Amino acid sequence: MSTAEILKAVKTVVKMKGGLAVVVGDQVLAELNLPIAGLMSLSSAREVAAAGKKLRRAVRETGCVVEDPFMILSFLA
Repeated sequence: MSTAEILKAVKTVVKMKGGLAVVVGDQVLAELNLPIAGLMSLSSAREVAAAGKKLRRAVRETGCVVEDPFMILSFLA
């Protein structure tokens, strides 16, 4: 992962006012908008579940073997 990819992911999350993003190169592969304290969404449960599935699929495509890396990141702080 490059510095440019990290910056693109950060800018994507800032633009959404909170959330999660998977970036490869200059392309956002998946994102989940979580504007309420960076934890909750205004979308329906169905939409959030679909976005979560897309995030997990995208992160696996990058070569990550961790089952749910976003959950791990949630508890690091």
